[in-house]
Amino acid sequence: MRDLPSSHGPAFVARGQEVLERLASSRLVSIAALNGHALGGGAELALACDLRVGAEEATFGFPEVGVGLIPGWGGTQRAVRLVGPSRAKLVILTGRRLAMAEAHRLGLVDVLAERIQVLATAVELAAEIAAKSPAAVMASKRAIDDGAGLPLRDGLAVEAAAWQENFATSDRVEGLTAFLERRAPRWSDK
Repeated sequence: MRDLPSSHGPAFVARGQEVLERLASSRLVSIAALNGHALGGGAELALACDLRVGAEEATFGFPEVGVGLIPGWGGTQRAVRLVGPSRAKLVILTGRRLAMAEAHRLGLVDVLAERIQVLATAVELAAEIAAKSPAAVMASKRAIDDGAGLPLRDGLAVEAAAWQENFATSDRVEGLTAFLERRAPRWSDK
């Protein structure tokens, strides 16, 4: 990036934001398994995922200010939405490398695991989610994502619309029937 003309900057940042927004806005659930240094663009990639599992020995941070840059692929915006303005400023303005336990405490990482268990933990988390109604998982994700930045009243309207859409699925009938019959549901994603 040092030799990139400033006239190329807008395209560079727009491309990074576009790629990570496609990941963040996917209807599928994404889980980052962090087993090393999630710094700069790696941290921004992790924040674009729905959930993050981090190795206790790994690090997380935004060192950009130390080299004359800012996180530009969504880091400033996703971090503030996860942890609030003050904590996002603490992490981004200092450029600190956080131990994963500190990133977890701040709310940047959702689950801690031993290094050799990070991928297995992420896969277990994915399996736990995959065992649920696909229609309900997708509707829940959409309601959370679409309503998160809205005033509560508007967020509740987003939630109600997602609830009604999900209520019309066969998964709702199957899930409640399976519950009453004390058996595992057989999801159809319809």
